Amino acid sequence: MTQKSLIVNGLPIKYAGVFSYEELYTVLKDSLIARGYKLHEKRFEQREGDKGKNLFVELRPLKIKAAFLSLTMRIRLYITDMHDVVLESDGIPMTLQEGTIDMSFDGWITFGIRHRWGNNPTFYFIKSVVNKWIYRFPLEGDAEGEVASDTRFVLGQVKAHLGLYKFKVKGAESKVIEDVHPSEHPHEERVPEHEEDGHEAGH
Repeated sequence: MTQKSLIVNGLPIKYAGVFSYEELYTVLKDSLIARGYKLHEKRFEQREGDKGKNLFVELRPLKIKAAFLSLTMRIRLYITDMHDVVLESDGIPMTLQEGTIDMSFDGWITFGIRHRWGNNPTFYFIKSVVNKWIYRFPLEGDAEGEVASDTRFVLGQVKAHLGLYKFKVKGAESKVIEDVHPSEHPHEERVPEHEEDGHEAGH
């Protein structure tokens, strides 16, 4: 029996222009490892479109804090009209990709009631009511702040990486677009249920 609380809901990045898909994935992976997450690739889809490839990747990074407490991110990456281009960086021709990137970041905590309070449903009910309306236990409160901080850190690393291309690649026209201000507060809904947190990525 578990209780999930959505802390970060849909932090966005939208980017249009030149990038390296391999470098982007590496930045994501390294940023998550730096914050103590184990990388899981939940889903990967690729289709050919009229103007290039269309990709969808869903990652489910996981950090175990205790036997009864874990932090999870959900990173959804959509790339549309991705095609190769040859441009110069420091006078050296490079094969890069060009297209539109849409990313969305969620973060939640999973609290294993059974591990800490046993199988008694009465304990589960009392704890849930107290935690939601009266008093938030310190470990869970710290975990909420941690998953929010971790999510913003990874998003910041990706945003900084994408923002460099217009400076280091000659002729690159690209920009990071920010036009959404999502919420960052506890929820009990909209957290994926009845799913495994993912399988370890092969990248």
